[in-house]
Amino acid sequence: MGKRKKQKITLFIMMIILSIAYMGWRIFVTTPFDVGGASIVLATVLLLVEFVNITVSYGHLAFTGEGKGMPSVRLVSEGKHTYVTFNEGKVGSIPNGLEGLVNQYKDCLVNSKIYWLRIICRFGYIIIPVIASIFGLVIFDTKFAYMIYVWAAFYFIFTLVVKGISNGYRNIRVNNFYDTGLLGNTLVPVVLEKLRLKKSSRISKKHRWGYIVPNVLLLVLSIVAVVMCLIRADKAMTSTQLVTIKNIGLYYIVILIWLIHNVYVLVITMFFLFGRKRERQLERHEIAVDALVKSDDVFFEGTTIDLTEGGISIKTGFPEYIHDDDVVEIICKAPDKDVSVRFKAKVVYSTNYGEEYKYAFCIVDIDEENKNAYKDIMYNRKPSYRKIQWVDASILGEIFTIIKKRKKKRTRNVRRLARLALYKELKTTTNRDVLLYNFSYEFMLLGHKKKQKIDREIEVIFEDGLVVKGSREYEKLSFPDTDRVVVLYQVTNIEEFIKNKNLKPLLSKWSEEYKSNISEDK
Repeated sequence: MGKRKKQKITLFIMMIILSIAYMGWRIFVTTPFDVGGASIVLATVLLLVEFVNITVSYGHLAFTGEGKGMPSVRLVSEGKHTYVTFNEGKVGSIPNGLEGLVNQYKDCLVNSKIYWLRIICRFGYIIIPVIASIFGLVIFDTKFAYMIYVWAAFYFIFTLVVKGISNGYRNIRVNNFYDTGLLGNTLVPVVLEKLRLKKSSRISKKHRWGYIVPNVLLLVLSIVAVVMCLIRADKAMTSTQLVTIKNIGLYYIVILIWLIHNVYVLVITMFFLFGRKRERQLERHEIAVDALVKSDDVFFEGTTIDLTEGGISIKTGFPEYIHDDDVVEIICKAPDKDVSVRFKAKVVYSTNYGEEYKYAFCIVDIDEENKNAYKDIMYNRKPSYRKIQWVDASILGEIFTIIKKRKKKRTRNVRRLARLALYKELKTTTNRDVLLYNFSYEFMLLGHKKKQKIDREIEVIFEDGLVVKGSREYEKLSFPDTDRVVVLYQVTNIEEFIKNKNLKPLLSKWSEEYKSNISEDK
């Protein structure tokens, strides 16, 4: 048995012991035995919810093994392979709204029962303090030190559990958001399904708002409960009458903190439930395999960045020229699977990708055999997950991030050709000095010395026999080089020089010189 596995087993046993101690302490120390039947019932319900939540969380943790990753989305058992097509919002992708989240949870083949129980527990955590505050019931008897123990112990247990099952992709707050968002769609249907009175059904856009109503009602009730709690806390602190629990004022402060936390979770969940505009129809799968792109005029090798069912993106070390109408053949090879696939595609856009260049293609023709091989490369592997950016954010950080993202205008990358930074001093056919900042085959950015005449049409000498002609597009009014007038030109003789064998080596040489100069300056 490996050292890491022993540590996990030790942690697991320690957490079980801690949980048993916690539940025992909660039952015998904080249960309000002398405050009436209704309070005892509600306190018992709370203990039951805590016990179920701890149990199902350990079920998650027990399922997590070496190399299995996130148990909620792991579909491949040890030594077996499962073939699944992931589409909108399903397992293996970050959900984009309520429909995607519901579909993702329902399609989880391993731990769906655990999720349903977690969601029911989440409902209990929201409604119990509401009932206690509105009806003036007592769910635990506490002193200040006990209050610290209740929150700290429970938080510690679930922090360890969530870290153990998510590999850093989730935290308690993120789990709370997702579980709360599913309340409207799962609470009643799942109970009916368990009683075999109704079959579970997928959420539809037609009834989408009906599933949000329960969350809205819970939010309203929680706000009302906050007001009632403030009133009751004020009366308790100013009352001279004897009370049965040790510190009724502190009790209402604890409930108030609990309610405010629930209001926060419900508000953030509402942002999620209202959804956001989908920027892409198909989910990307980050997979790196060797790729070859070729046609009558193009031939280069690269590595895939990500794959979708409708397209592929490839990174390469040098920007190649691919015309809009060109149909290229792409061959992908996955050595780890001994699978090769070929298909026809068209370029959608290209852009700079760090120190490399990225090309996005849409598939225009693929036969059935290659389609199956393509899906084998894409799906028959351990899924990759993109970490949610706000997992490690603070509470205020989450709020500001959500507001900022919703106010931000979405922009679409329509650049079809990547720019090659060169910063090369050249001459024109009229013997004028120009500085070539960057070049993208169809456009070039040139810097003219101030007070130098700027012609509308220009011919730049790259080398003997290689002249690039350009037509003035517009002048850049804002540019770091204040001693030059910077003008963008559209290349007008691309058909003449694009097939020149000296072009690519020359551009590559200038690019390497520029990168070398940058490195020396640093």
